Amino acid sequence: MKVLDLRTRRAAAVEYRTSRPVTTRGVTFDRVVVAWVPGQARQIMAQRPETPVAAPSVVTYVLGLSPRAARLFSQTIQPLGLEILQGHAGRGDFDATAVVPGSSVGVEEVRGDVEFGGICTVTTRIGDRVLVCGHPWGNRGDVEYMLTASEILTVVRSLQRSFKVGNIGRVIGIIDQDRGTAIAGRLGTLPRLFNVRVVVTDTDTGTRLALGAQMVRRRDLARALAPLVALSAVERARNQSGGEGTAIVKLTLRAKGLPAPIVRENMFYSSHDVAIASVLDIIDAMELAFYNDLRRLEPYDLTVEVSLTRRRVTASIVELAVASREVSAGGTLRLRVRLQPYLAEATATRIIEVPIPPDFPRGPAVVVVRSAGLDTQGTPPEVILGSLMQSEPVPWGVSALDDALRLFAEFGRNTDLLVRIVPFGLPATQQDFTRFDVQAGQTQRTEWVIQGSERVPIVVR
Repeated sequence: MKVLDLRTRRAAAVEYRTSRPVTTRGVTFDRVVVAWVPGQARQIMAQRPETPVAAPSVVTYVLGLSPRAARLFSQTIQPLGLEILQGHAGRGDFDATAVVPGSSVGVEEVRGDVEFGGICTVTTRIGDRVLVCGHPWGNRGDVEYMLTASEILTVVRSLQRSFKVGNIGRVIGIIDQDRGTAIAGRLGTLPRLFNVRVVVTDTDTGTRLALGAQMVRRRDLARALAPLVALSAVERARNQSGGEGTAIVKLTLRAKGLPAPIVRENMFYSSHDVAIASVLDIIDAMELAFYNDLRRLEPYDLTVEVSLTRRRVTASIVELAVASREVSAGGTLRLRVRLQPYLAEATATRIIEVPIPPDFPRGPAVVVVRSAGLDTQGTPPEVILGSLMQSEPVPWGVSALDDALRLFAEFGRNTDLLVRIVPFGLPATQQDFTRFDVQAGQTQRTEWVIQGSERVPIVVR
């Protein structure tokens, strides 16, 4: 009941003694420890392996994700103690019954072509406030989940685990508390939602597929599920999981607090997994929308447009030449980059001029040219995506939101040539080095995904 007044605290595990010794699977015990969440139960089991430990199991379902996307999602939210089951991708059409103690309700965090949620039992109702489950959902505190109507069709009895078969219905309220002993909500009040729409076109076959999902404005959920919704759409459109190909991706992010929609376009190529490679930029979009440390935004919409082809659209860097191996600080370094497009008879040449800042350290330096995109160093795309979804968000490293928006829209594209001049070793004087605070670099757009890198030593006078 304290959950309704927001005074709940995570409870300690409770130990119960049995009325008589119990033997099961060759082990005799006379006490049982009841934990509040599976994570707490695992800790106790590690400390007391001889004592049985029980905990409520929160079973949730996910609909609409491809098998690989569902597996990645399960790995991402595993620390919360939620058990993910693959549900049947259908919605029941039924009349909602009254919400009373003992009745069934649904709890959803995502709904649409992709759904994520589960079914709970109402503990009690006081006016428009309801207490649900009798155990946590994810134990996240203040939340905004969807409270929905629900019906139970049958209960399947099993020695291993009995379970319910039910349907989720329309949204009837909000779950606003997710605590250690229960979750609580309010009927008639709707949560704020974030919409993700994905449109995938396979230009080789003419297949076009659109998916849409509404998810609660929970930043860790959006960061994990938005790329997986897009991944599921790509895999459905191609009717395959991995495979070689090139993807042109356009992201459009809209949020209250932004002067206009923010658009980012990029091109991806992978020799064995273009599906996952095509959704990597969505992590940055979610971090800008939900995690940026410059201004609080209220994101409400992300549109992902993906154009796929099995054709390889890449170019390798085969030569880097500089006009002079010596350049003066405050001058300009002129260089030539020769590219070899895939299976093309002729190479392509790009001339790039890089201004050298006046305070650049004098002495040896190295000119490096490579793609401006994410440097994966041969790491499989699935490993990269899993790591990005579970890693801590990184600050943007700028002092104004406009700079972060510009970085998101324009920087780090796989089709851009990135030229950097890096000091090599110690500069001529310590004073010269301490004045060095401006990088020397330049980018140039191409029509290919850039592969490989080259470097040339120079001297800055």
